[in-house]
Amino acid sequence: MNLKIKSYNSKNYVDISNYLAEGSKIGWYDVSKNSGREVSNANGDMILNVINDKYRIDIVTRYLSKEEFLHLFSEITPNPRLYAKFECPFTGKEKELLMYRGDRNSEEKWEKSIDNVIYKGVSLAIIQI
Repeated sequence: MNLKIKSYNSKNYVDISNYLAEGSKIGWYDVSKNSGREVSNANGDMILNVINDKYRIDIVTRYLSKEEFLHLFSEITPNPRLYAKFECPFTGKEKELLMYRGDRNSEEKWEKSIDNVIYKGVSLAIIQI
């Protein structure tokens, strides 16, 4: 997956593709007016009132050095809103979307020397606004 992000107030995109690991994925979802409620007619047929669609990118990284970890989060943390640019696997066209960051987590793994911190695959979601 090719993925570039930039902070909401930034001018330039940062390519984070080389940080990604297996498990990173792009989801494309329908937004329904009746979201969260089962709505059916008298015949029991489900009624969908799709009013829009949204994208969600689940980012999973490979192990990152401290420098790489800080580089990635320097683009993600300044503002909850950020832009993402990627090729949509469903259409083959490039998308540029305003998104917000979801929950983030990471886990430190130590190498033999205390100075070298390695971060186990970071996991975070970014969701279209």
